[in-house]
Amino acid sequence: MRVHYIVVLLGALATSVSADVSRTDSKIAAPRYARSLPTDRTVVRGLRSNKPRHDSEERGIFDGALAYVDDFVKNLLKERTGWALIDDLTENVNLSPKISEMLKKNTPVDEAFKALEVEKVAGIDNLLESQQWKEWAVFVIKRSKDTPDEALSSAMSIQFGLDRVSSILANAGKNPKTKAIAEKLEEAQLKRWLSLGSDPDKIFEALKLNTKFDSFFDSPQFATWTSFLKAFNAKNSNKKEITGLDVLLQYYKEDSLTKLIVSADNVNSPRAQQYLDELLLRWRDQPLHPQHVFTMMKLDEAGDALLTNPLLSRWVKYMEDFNEKYPLAKTSMIQTFTKNYGDEKVATMLQAAAKASDADTAKIASTLQEAQFKNWMVLGLTPDEVYNTVLKITSTSSPKADIWRAYYNAYEKEFPGKLFSFNP
Repeated sequence: MRVHYIVVLLGALATSVSADVSRTDSKIAAPRYARSLPTDRTVVRGLRSNKPRHDSEERGIFDGALAYVDDFVKNLLKERTGWALIDDLTENVNLSPKISEMLKKNTPVDEAFKALEVEKVAGIDNLLESQQWKEWAVFVIKRSKDTPDEALSSAMSIQFGLDRVSSILANAGKNPKTKAIAEKLEEAQLKRWLSLGSDPDKIFEALKLNTKFDSFFDSPQFATWTSFLKAFNAKNSNKKEITGLDVLLQYYKEDSLTKLIVSADNVNSPRAQQYLDELLLRWRDQPLHPQHVFTMMKLDEAGDALLTNPLLSRWVKYMEDFNEKYPLAKTSMIQTFTKNYGDEKVATMLQAAAKASDADTAKIASTLQEAQFKNWMVLGLTPDEVYNTVLKITSTSSPKADIWRAYYNAYEKEFPGKLFSFNP
């Protein structure tokens, strides 16, 4: 039976109700307004005669004409409904007297939401554990017998908006007591969107993903959207697959999307890295030179932390692939570093990194320092010139003097017996 799972879960919730809900500072507006799906438009509830199409579809789940006879409605909380799990649920929940009266009057779900004061606890960490939400959920299920899971999910979307519902269900999913019901409600939400023929871009907008915010790729909203995208492609397997990158690029230009991906809040996100890898493949085929990609990935701003930047390895892989495919335009790490930071800065960065406690970082730095020295030799720079014009050393006690001594030794090894103007 379609209602069994959600009823059992709601029944389990009822036994864990807290007697004192301290947080009542909800920021949710009074439900005079509703959001239609999938566009999340705002409509005034008082205008009953001319509702937007999507809003009507949402409300149709639970606001349609219900064929309850008056006597049945009056005794709804006393008689068996025919669904054992719902009967168990109502026995376990200490229902507010308001519910019986509202069911008898066939009260709209949004009015019940206000009457049961669900909005007052909307700001708590786990809304699904609150007494107010449980009572309202029971009301929705009692009022809409055919599809209680979809009715409850739809009702929540209208009251909170799709973006808020994603956060609410994500928080509930972290609690073992409410995890299963949160998953079922999200599943019902995805099914409803598919049944309404919603497109990935419309849901993207409804979840407000067309506006940047912190931890974008690890947000509940983005997780909900990726789940819908997967379900959408599965349902439309006979059509060309829509990728996440396709939709992202509809709302963000490549440079803007790259900045979002490599931002501090997203740089370590597996989802963000996935989209970066897809962008790198796209850039290689354009083709986009590694120097340009280096700046797009903001590696030119990494400074002393360049060698430990988690994005560097991806850029190196891109550079290697680019060099193999376009040998006439190939470049190297040291050439790119020098172009962005200059010889002196790169030299000091590598010298410091070569002394790092991390063995891998130290090894990479030493290898790059050798590459820099070879580059200087190819350019014909003598130790004298490096001392005066590259490193601009003013004292032999300067930390940069150690770099010069290392270059002096490398130069002498490469050109043994060659005389220099001085030897500090």
